[in-house]
Amino acid sequence: MGGFCTAALFIVIESWLLAVSTIKTRGQILAFYMIALYGAQAFGQLLLTASPLKSLIPFILVSMLASLAVIPLAMTKAVTPECQAPSTLTIKKLYRLSASGLLGSFSSGLLLSVVYGLLPLFFAQLHLSVHKIALLMFAVVFGGMCLQYPIGRLSDEFDRRIMLIIMSLLTATTSLLLLLFVRDTHWAISLALSFLLGGTAFTLYPLSISLASDNVNPNDIVAATQSLLLIYSIGATIGPLIATVFMHTILYGYGLLTYLLIVPLLLAAFLLWRKSTRPVLPDEYPQAFVSVPQTTPISA
Repeated sequence: MGGFCTAALFIVIESWLLAVSTIKTRGQILAFYMIALYGAQAFGQLLLTASPLKSLIPFILVSMLASLAVIPLAMTKAVTPECQAPSTLTIKKLYRLSASGLLGSFSSGLLLSVVYGLLPLFFAQLHLSVHKIALLMFAVVFGGMCLQYPIGRLSDEFDRRIMLIIMSLLTATTSLLLLLFVRDTHWAISLALSFLLGGTAFTLYPLSISLASDNVNPNDIVAATQSLLLIYSIGATIGPLIATVFMHTILYGYGLLTYLLIVPLLLAAFLLWRKSTRPVLPDEYPQAFVSVPQTTPISA
C-alpha cells in the first residue's frame, strides 16, 4: 500500500510540473524537483549515524516531516492545472514515439534499484563500518543531487540524446574505476568515486523522461508519466534479481560493479544506434509536442 501511494504521489507531482513548464525550461524546473528529492534522500542516510539502528526515532522523524510537507502545499497560491480528457497514449505508442526515452527509463530502473539496494551490501563485504557505509551512500545520493541542475540545464540547450549517451558512458566509466580501485584506494578516493557514480547514474532517469516527452502531446503528459514510471518500476523490480546473478557468478564481489558497468554501456550502444537511424527533432517542431520531466525512483 505504501508503494502504491508513493507512486501515485510521484505521478501527481511530476505531471503538475510538466504541465506548467515549457520545452525550454522543463529540464531546469524538474532539476530543482530532483534536487529536493535526492537532497532529502542523501541527508536521510545520515540518520543512520545519528541514532541506534534499532531505534524508532528516524522513522518517527521521517513521518513527522512527511506530515508537515502538507503545510506549504496548503498555503501556496499556485493554480493547479486544468483537468483534461483521459489520454489514449499506450506504452506501445510511446515506444514508437520515443524508444530511446522508454529504454532509458527501464535502464535507469535496472541501475538505481541496485545502487539503493545492493551497493550498501557491496560496501559491507569490504568490511566497512555502518558509519562509513552511510557516508558512502550519502556521497552517492548527494552526487546525484548536485549534478541535476547543470545536466538539466544542458539538456535544455543541447540534444538530449547526446546528453543521455554521455552520462551513460560516464556512469560506465565510474563503475569501471570503482571496479579497479575501490579495494586498494584511500577513503577520500572512495568517497569521490561514490559521488561521481551517483552524479552520473541519477541523471539518466530525468534525461530519459525529458527525451521521451519531447515527442509527447501536452494532453498525454499524465499518461506518459504513468507509462514511464511503470517501465522504470519494472526495471527496478528485476534489476536486483539480475544483479544477484552477477554477484554469485563473479568472485570477490566484483559482480555488482560489473553489472553497473554493463547496463549503461548497453544503453549507450542502443542510443548510438537509435541516433543513427532516427534524426533529432528540429527546433521548429510543432508546439503540440512538448517535453516531460525527470521522474523519481520509487523502488529504493
